[in-house]
Amino acid sequence: MNYPIIFSEESEDIKGTISFDIEESETEEINNEYAIPFNLSINSPFLREQVEKNKARLSVSINCQETYFFQNYDISLTEKQSFSVPKDQIFGTIYFTVIARVKSDTMLIPKTELLNDYRSATVILQKGSVFAVSNEIKLYINEEPKPLDVSVFKLTLDEELEKDRFKVDLSDHQKINIRAGEILHNKISFNRGIGNERADLLNLSAVYFPAIISVFEQISDTGHGHENKLWYRALTNALDPEDKELLLDDDNDNKDPLEFAQKIIGSPFLKATKMIIEDELNE
Repeated sequence: MNYPIIFSEESEDIKGTISFDIEESETEEINNEYAIPFNLSINSPFLREQVEKNKARLSVSINCQETYFFQNYDISLTEKQSFSVPKDQIFGTIYFTVIARVKSDTMLIPKTELLNDYRSATVILQKGSVFAVSNEIKLYINEEPKPLDVSVFKLTLDEELEKDRFKVDLSDHQKINIRAGEILHNKISFNRGIGNERADLLNLSAVYFPAIISVFEQISDTGHGHENKLWYRALTNALDPEDKELLLDDDNDNKDPLEFAQKIIGSPFLKATKMIIEDELNE
């Protein structure tokens, strides 16, 4: 037979409903978690009875495709309640559904709860079976833009490259890997180590800026597969909401890697040039 038995919408063949609604305007961030309030409506005495007798478990199923986060959070029969989700685990479009699973070893479904075509049958569900599912809610969580932290770049010596060349490797989950030849690797490493603003600006202009262009060109060539990586999230979070929406729009082909790189990095060349000129004037 077709499961589940109890749905979010009532019909001639289905007795009882289960539905919920997230109060998006009241969602707030507390201690690096999103506290998400919601309203639960259950119009099924049978479902309520199973939960009250500890024969069934209610939970909110959460699915974030951007981060591959999937989790079930147990909830009660209370009409107004909330659950919390780690902030660093979800962003972008999140899908929520309330489900009821059989908690006891078996559950005999009364004939009055079955579809008309199955009321002549004896239906016994096994432990873990889903027998009720609510409507699905789609929520978009957009983080405030944050300046790009250059720690998102990892520097690796690549002895197979020419000594003054580098390439960008996106296979790492957490970092954008800049694989550099010996001379360039040592110079980048030196600039990173001295903690000098001018040296940081040189790395931004000469290495990180073209690296970001390469990142978006590679994404354009290879398509999906990077959205769940932490470095991708760092790049997209450095964009304004409008630009981030454009970048994530699969139907929009008007995406210029150079334009995105400038919006993420800014103009480090101008800042470095200004510092050099000021130093010369002060000599």
